[in-house]
Amino acid sequence: MTAQPLPALTGGDPSAWDQALYAFLVEKGNRSGSKRTVESHSRMLWRSLPTSPRTPDRAERRRGTPKGA
Repeated sequence: MTAQPLPALTGGDPSAWDQALYAFLVEKGNRSGSKRTVESHSRMLWRSLPTSPRTPDRAERRRGTPKGA
């Protein structure tokens, strides 16, 4: 699999989702020390989270997801 760069912001101020995703990915990279881990999480998250109608502060856990997971 060929590694792909993280999506760049397309203009102006970053959305709330952009800010939350980049903050999460930076922290994931700091904790894991693995660029590959950050890239795989990035691909997964960019496909799902930014399409949510809710802002990050209004997002909720999905049913069946244990607390703290």
